Amino acid sequence: MVLVNKSSVLILLIQFILYSCATNYEPIDVKTDNGKDIIKSVLLESRFEYKICYEQHLFDEGSKINGIIKTKFEIVKDGSVSRVEVNGLDDTELKKCLIDKLRNTKFPSLKNTDRLEVKQDFNFFVGET
Repeated sequence: MVLVNKSSVLILLIQFILYSCATNYEPIDVKTDNGKDIIKSVLLESRFEYKICYEQHLFDEGSKINGIIKTKFEIVKDGSVSRVEVNGLDDTELKKCLIDKLRNTKFPSLKNTDRLEVKQDFNFFVGET
């Protein structure tokens, strides 16, 4: 049984609010290395949204899904996410939540291309309480 106390949920909520504030980035230029850094920064700022999916699943289901979840998504010209795949995960509710969160992640617009495919691994684990 996984226990989630109210203070850890509150801290997570505060972190989510702080890190979900929009940050302005220059457009992603696929001809330079700035694109990878910007994508990593946006994903890092959004990490609490993905963590909320995982922790809500733990709270609802009481299961312990640990390990790496592989994702592949496509960013289009305006910075929106058009296609998302999640692999390495059998749980449909958690998978749906992660897909929804990734689809709603806003990236900077693209420069020098109309579409950009991104592969990103997420490492989820149950911490000690």
